[in-house]
Amino acid sequence: LLLLLHIEYTPASVYKLQEILKSNVKKCNESSALTLEIPSDLTKTRYLCPHCDQISKTPTECSNNCSSNKKDDIQIVKPHIFLPFNIHIQLQQILSREKCICFHDSTSTETDKGFMTGITEGQRYLAVAKEATTDDKTKFISLIMNVDGVSIRNKTDASLWIFTLAILEIHRSNRFRMENIVVAGVSLGYKKPSKKIINLMLTPIVEQLKLLQDHRQYLIGSKNELIRAFLITSCSDKPANCMIQGIPEPTSFYGCSNCEIHGISALANLNAKPNTRKATTTVRVFSTTELHNWPTRRNATNYYFYLNKYASLIKNSRLSADHIRDATMDYISPCLLLDLKYFEYSSGFLIDTLHTIYHGIWKRLLRLWFNEESKKEIWSLCSQKKKIDLKLNYLKFPTTTVRTPRSISRYEKLKANELRIVLLVAFPILREFLHEKYYQHAQLLTTSISIAENRTIKNENVMLMQHLMNKFIDCFETMYMLRHVVQTVHSALHLPQSVLDFGPTFGFSTFSFESILEQQEYRLQIRVLQECTFDHGKCENVTSKVVWKTAECTVF
Repeated sequence: LLLLLHIEYTPASVYKLQEILKSNVKKCNESSALTLEIPSDLTKTRYLCPHCDQISKTPTECSNNCSSNKKDDIQIVKPHIFLPFNIHIQLQQILSREKCICFHDSTSTETDKGFMTGITEGQRYLAVAKEATTDDKTKFISLIMNVDGVSIRNKTDASLWIFTLAILEIHRSNRFRMENIVVAGVSLGYKKPSKKIINLMLTPIVEQLKLLQDHRQYLIGSKNELIRAFLITSCSDKPANCMIQGIPEPTSFYGCSNCEIHGISALANLNAKPNTRKATTTVRVFSTTELHNWPTRRNATNYYFYLNKYASLIKNSRLSADHIRDATMDYISPCLLLDLKYFEYSSGFLIDTLHTIYHGIWKRLLRLWFNEESKKEIWSLCSQKKKIDLKLNYLKFPTTTVRTPRSISRYEKLKANELRIVLLVAFPILREFLHEKYYQHAQLLTTSISIAENRTIKNENVMLMQHLMNKFIDCFETMYMLRHVVQTVHSALHLPQSVLDFGPTFGFSTFSFESILEQQEYRLQIRVLQECTFDHGKCENVTSKVVWKTAECTVF
């Protein structure tokens, strides 16, 4: 009848109709294969014993045969409660509603612009994009990870650890909005987690990210598209970074996360009275002034080599810990993120301006200038505090200033945003107070950071930034003594490389992630946890009421 009526697109025969139906069934099967179902075990709540660093079956005590079940004198700490979340569903929700997203154009023939305005114009991102689109022209998204711990109660080790992801292709103005942040997992613990515990938390997250590296179907606008997702970098504070990277604490001999420089011990209190405890206290310092060869940058090749070497040397009880440390460059723990396709060991861990620059090297300079212990030094500004504060009060700050700096005498309590404004805006007022030699030295740092914070960075300015930072660090030892060249001071050397790899610092700094933690939703959750007595029965009742809205990270 349809043929007689000349209805358009009518199958010519029953056999043709069967072929069409079979083809549709095949397409449906292919579509269902591309729709990812995350295995339930990857989103299942885990209990992690802090004594044996293994997964426990019960939340109240360790179900394994560990030391906490054998010794009566040991202080029992209940297992960490880790909740991994479905990353795929959160990405689906974000991509379906977000309008300000720009996928990499694999057909573009545009050469190097000569400048960078965001992460997607950094060298490392472009290298990943080129490799990802060489044989496969489908779209992809890239992710950045942040791991951070929040203290729940004062004077206790109880903490909340949060694993978050952000999509780099989303425009900077929307990238770090609450609804566009992916919460990969949350951990509630009664003490700071060890590296092994962090790896147990990362395991289900990494396994999910591996699945997302293949083609998956997402709703973009009004149509379904095949998209791949890759984690290509991370930016966290130093304690969290060393745990996910598998290296020692920042204060150890090999505490730098970017290079293999060997630190040395220096006396911490040069003016301490002899034969006192302070007189023998040492601090780890990292001097590059007299180095003939620049320290090797940490890389995956050395990581695998020294990690295998560490596994064999640790079995030899006759070797000292110092010998093993120096023989293996302190590659002591696995880095699970290296299992991902485009995560690189060197560029994968970025230098963060919040902790390294503003709360690190810049606060150290303020401490040297305004500390009473340094009042006899030529660089001291102790006697000029009131005059500097008066100048600071008359200074007009940009209208975009989030937090106006308080008195300079309260430098120890200044927030990172205040320290940032003092460095970038208020620094010139110190010219008439600070000795000229020390002012010019500090100007090397402020100029470098001004370049890094710029909205548009020319490629040649990155080289200038590297030169200025090298000069600043090399002179730091002679200007302020070796004792002050600590790990945060040394780490500033690697900031230009992070800028070269991923563009201006505003695109990846933990300022944005820290602001997420300060959102009302998190404050509300932490307030409830503070009211909890950390008796597990009560905590379980509290956490059972917490409702996490996928991709919106909203509690209650």
